[in-house]
Amino acid sequence: AYISRAMIEARMVEAPVVRFEGTAEFNAWPEHLRQAEIHDWCESTLLPLLKALNPEERHCFGEDFGRSGDLTVIAPMVISQQLKRRVPFLVELRNMPFKQQEQVLYYIVDRLPGLQYGALDARGNGQYLAEQAQYEYGAERVEAVMLSQSWYLDAMPRFKSAFEDDGIEIPRDSDVLDDLRALQVIKGIPKLPDAKTGEDKQRHGDAAIALALAYYASFQPVSYTHLRAHETD
Repeated sequence: AYISRAMIEARMVEAPVVRFEGTAEFNAWPEHLRQAEIHDWCESTLLPLLKALNPEERHCFGEDFGRSGDLTVIAPMVISQQLKRRVPFLVELRNMPFKQQEQVLYYIVDRLPGLQYGALDARGNGQYLAEQAQYEYGAERVEAVMLSQSWYLDAMPRFKSAFEDDGIEIPRDSDVLDDLRALQVIKGIPKLPDAKTGEDKQRHGDAAIALALAYYASFQPVSYTHLRAHETD
């Protein structure tokens, strides 16, 4: 493993991992019903977590995309006054339609105080959501990241250093641990193998990529020219 279990667990704190799995019945509903259902879920589940964020601190986010096989994981990240990167909560979406993934992402990002930057996985079908987020918040603030070998070589050593240097705090969760433990050095490049991860083999290191993207986003230049006004309803 690229990052040891002991090092990962040392950086874990009590923080929620919020999960939603779309059923065949839910996914067959008309768009307006799915939208209403997800809005209610966001209001009841995500809004209390978002309201608890410190409005004086800066925030960024990372997102790893999945539709039917893998998960979509959204990782908000706080950049503290002491420059520690802290993940206040994670959101995992399984088998959720594209439009509702977009709805959840916007709900979260609209309410992140002092939004600095976001980085989204733009591989495959993830390119749709990354592109829409760029339209919504501006390409100066949101980056569509193609996870190439050069990106891994640049970003992953710095991500690992955050664990070594006590520069990051993440939710204490066994699936998140498994995802991070799945990172390996393959032909000299720290990345995920092709094989599925987790006890039920229903993951593919999804939380690890979302966290790495959030950490990457936290070091990008700040632009305030395209900040979308926060929704208040």
